[in-house]
Amino acid sequence: DADTINSETVSRILKEIDGVIVPGGFGDRGTEGMICAIEYARTHKIPFFGICLGMQLACIEYARHVCGYEDASSTEFDPKTTHPII
Repeated sequence: DADTINSETVSRILKEIDGVIVPGGFGDRGTEGMICAIEYARTHKIPFFGICLGMQLACIEYARHVCGYEDASSTEFDPKTTHPII
């Protein structure tokens, strides 16, 4: 449940997983939790598969945490972002 994942809970929730799949979805409910899970998978070298929204969020996560675009987002979620990735 992506609504329960944040920077404080992600390692406890995902510490014993073998892979992460982030499926498609609609709207912005749970997206920040999904981004936390995606970052955790990337930084801990855990296999990740993003489908539709999952791949969009992977692009946003990378832009935020690797490229340094702190407000990177999709215009679907944040029309005023200065770094529209999607």
